[in-house]
Amino acid sequence: MTKLRILIILTAILSVFILVTPVLAYDNPDAIDLNSVRVYQNVYESGDWLILCDYDITYNVTPPDPATDTFCLVLRDGSNITAVGETISYNHSIGMIYLGSSDVADRGLTWGNVTYNVSVMGHPDYFDNWEEGVNMTTTVLTSGYWITGTTEESRDYLASRIILLMKFIEIDWGEDYVTVNNKLSEEGADIVLAVIPYLNIICPNIFENPSQIPGYIPPDYNPEYEERLLTRAGARLSAVLANASQWLLGRNDMGILIGGLGVAILYFILAGRIFVATGSVPGAIAISIPFLVGGNLIRLIPLSITFIAAFFAALAFGVTYMLGRF
Repeated sequence: MTKLRILIILTAILSVFILVTPVLAYDNPDAIDLNSVRVYQNVYESGDWLILCDYDITYNVTPPDPATDTFCLVLRDGSNITAVGETISYNHSIGMIYLGSSDVADRGLTWGNVTYNVSVMGHPDYFDNWEEGVNMTTTVLTSGYWITGTTEESRDYLASRIILLMKFIEIDWGEDYVTVNNKLSEEGADIVLAVIPYLNIICPNIFENPSQIPGYIPPDYNPEYEERLLTRAGARLSAVLANASQWLLGRNDMGILIGGLGVAILYFILAGRIFVATGSVPGAIAISIPFLVGGNLIRLIPLSITFIAAFFAALAFGVTYMLGRF
């Protein structure tokens, strides 16, 4: 019995050490530079800010974790962090901090404010402290960094700047990111679009094969009933699902997802049992649909899921009927 107790205690201690997440401590880069910063306005919408950064995070031996996790771009008002952007790779590359017009307004930002600064710096999950010129570098946004213009002007300025920067970056990487026509190659476009999504839509002239999004007019519908369903879960069920979400995912805001998955699993079990009894796939789907309606009424299943199931049931019935006619 004594040996058994010792074994249980040792197993418990070992389990604690296995479950403890190690604290990450990263080596400082061999060099870190913020070569240039430009702030453009009205790029995607009136009043927005797009901060384009040209940075260089040099490691003689590339770290195992991606740069998107270990370093970031930060806009600060003095020492207060206002916005954060991603770095997409180590060594010489570009990055962006974007603030929509509502973000600019909500954070009380003012255009051309010389108290703002931008840094490329180690992510706090990987670096315990920061030292200028060691694992971070900062540029103060004085008057020359703010590029004022209308939407059309700002897009033209941004496009020209990106081509210029990509020409410098391709020299360091030994790749062809810009074509002889002063347009982004396929490889260059991949890099730029990873940093600035949908740039090919607003600045198509710098892409070899620009793509366009077809015009789309959203349908006009009244979401009153759907919104009313969102209040049907009730306090007790919501609390149970929140606790289940915390236990399964470590978050308490995914309860509706957990509940929806549970209802979906039960739906498939019910449909499977009906199929075994009847041998009819359309019948199994159709007879089980009221179960999904119950999920709608207590908020756990979106109405769209029920409509999709009903569509497939109708489609299966139609196919079965047509095959039976010939």
